[in-house]
Amino acid sequence: MEQHAETLGERAGAARAKAKSLMSAGKKTEALACLKKAKQAEGQHANAMATASALERQIDMLAESALQKEVATALSASVAVAKKKTIGLMSKTEDAVDAAVELKDFAEDVSSVLGGLQADNFDDDELLEELEAMQADESDVSAPAAPVAVQSPAIVVGIDPSAYPAAPKASKKLERKSLLSDDGAVHSESM
Repeated sequence: MEQHAETLGERAGAARAKAKSLMSAGKKTEALACLKKAKQAEGQHANAMATASALERQIDMLAESALQKEVATALSASVAVAKKKTIGLMSKTEDAVDAAVELKDFAEDVSSVLGGLQADNFDDDELLEELEAMQADESDVSAPAAPVAVQSPAIVVGIDPSAYPAAPKASKKLERKSLLSDDGAVHSESM
């Protein structure tokens, strides 16, 4: 279409040039006829250019429409894939969070049970005295530091020693003879 428009433009230009040359030659009627042909060719040229422009716009719209269709298809496919991959993701995430909370609670329970074994039986007054003594040591570098006696709580074991059975009180010689008599060594010793 563009080539046809260019041909019409060249024909209109040639007709104008011929009309100009005929007018300068004094052939007024022939010059008017050539100018009419030039005007018709220019009109056809304008129509051809408008048609070519409209066709280009239509081709661009078709290409854009195809591109939009491809984008929509790709987007639809990616959404479908994402949906497939995320099916059950929420329930799996909730299960994982619940399991993590259970583990955290279990660890806290174990920690509190084990913490019960370690009794922090410190007297606040004794701790305060120790802190004051530490501050006095820092402020009075030249004076010798007095040792602070920290008393640890006494551990009382509630086992009565009389509950154990008494150890046998046999003589060693008698015990040795009984052991030796079992293996026949007493006969060789007495000989």
